[in-house]
Amino acid sequence: MMSSHWTALWVVLLTVCAAGWWYWRLRRHEHHRWRGTEGEPTSPEDPTKVRDRTILQSRNARQLVAILLGLPLFVFSVLALAQAGSGSSCQWKFPKWFGCAVATHENLAGGLFGAAVVLLGAWIAWRAVQQQISSDRERALADREEAERLLSEDLTEYAEGMAVAWSLLEALKKDTEQVRPQAAFDATAFMAEKLSRPEAIATHRAMVEILGWDRRRRYMRLLRGLEELKPFIDPKSVQNDPDEVLSVIRRLADEFESCLPNTSDYFNGLWRRSHKARTFADWVEYIGSRP
Repeated sequence: MMSSHWTALWVVLLTVCAAGWWYWRLRRHEHHRWRGTEGEPTSPEDPTKVRDRTILQSRNARQLVAILLGLPLFVFSVLALAQAGSGSSCQWKFPKWFGCAVATHENLAGGLFGAAVVLLGAWIAWRAVQQQISSDRERALADREEAERLLSEDLTEYAEGMAVAWSLLEALKKDTEQVRPQAAFDATAFMAEKLSRPEAIATHRAMVEILGWDRRRRYMRLLRGLEELKPFIDPKSVQNDPDEVLSVIRRLADEFESCLPNTSDYFNGLWRRSHKARTFADWVEYIGSRP
């Protein structure tokens, strides 16, 4: 009988050691993952994120210490109270007293050991779920930042190319000798073909889907505007209706500036009194002032 109780005690101790080892491995994995030593490149992090993660790790460590110390203390205290009230002859000499108390209160000790193991296992499972949720959240934030960076790079290049085509068409309207008409039409058609490619727009839409609602709405308007350049991928269509091309380009300029304010530098001096994107009120005023 005594042997079975000591076996139960060893099971509890081994479980505690396994939990400590698991937590050490988890902390070590997090350390390597955020230092780039497990195949991921090292990248500078926001100090706020580093501080928040440090606080979370410290809280987890305190929880583990509290569980590893609290569960044995709880088991010991309950057995001590039961032993004191039973009037048993177990001598108060550790660890012999503990083995005697376990043998005397067999059912109680078994229940306490089982409850301790269950609570420890539940905490380990809860920590694993929380770790997965935290990793998914950080991965989503990293994907969002990367999507913003890639969109900014690609669309800034689009804005610069569109501004060049815009300036060519404006110059063509003012002085046909300054710019060769066919060259301007070819350049504009080339710009329209590149900006309205369905594959690129679909890729950008997939990136936009992971952004916040405000950024998503702005980028979606811009991507829909890029599709309006599709009818002008042929130089003849640009030659037949250059004013319509300019109208689409001007609307797109507003959308570019709404998403990427720095692109306003490319459109300076082309058509607007202000270098800011037109607001809804500006458009109402513009439409109402037309003859």
